[in-house]
Amino acid sequence: MILKAGIETGHQSVLELVDAAIPSKELDPIKQTILLVEGVKGCHRLRGRRAGSSLYLDVHIEVDPFCSVSAAHDIGENVRHQIHKTHPVVSEAFIHIDPALPLISPGVDEPTKFREVLLQRKKILMRLFPVSSHLDSLRKWL
Repeated sequence: MILKAGIETGHQSVLELVDAAIPSKELDPIKQTILLVEGVKGCHRLRGRRAGSSLYLDVHIEVDPFCSVSAAHDIGENVRHQIHKTHPVVSEAFIHIDPALPLISPGVDEPTKFREVLLQRKKILMRLFPVSSHLDSLRKWL
């Protein structure tokens, strides 16, 4: 009995020392919290590691590819705040921000929507900066 308890404790300590990954079952509630934050379109590469009683997270969130850097940063801070509020065991959350790009595949309406958004953004940019640009060459593809 004493030997079994010693082995279990030793095994847990070794896992902490080698930064063993947290099982995805433990990370699923955190992922759900992240996906509920306004502005988050998706998340991936959610990883966690323990150091004593603390949990350290590393996650990539996906935001609107056309939002400003400032807005994307605010979304990241909101994610961090919600994680700490909902999961107090998390000591630190490292948030990486990626653009949420639609998958372009034939027969899906997403490419049409994406093209419309690109054209809309191009019109806005051309009004702000009335110069010829490489965006004009995109016309044949859109």
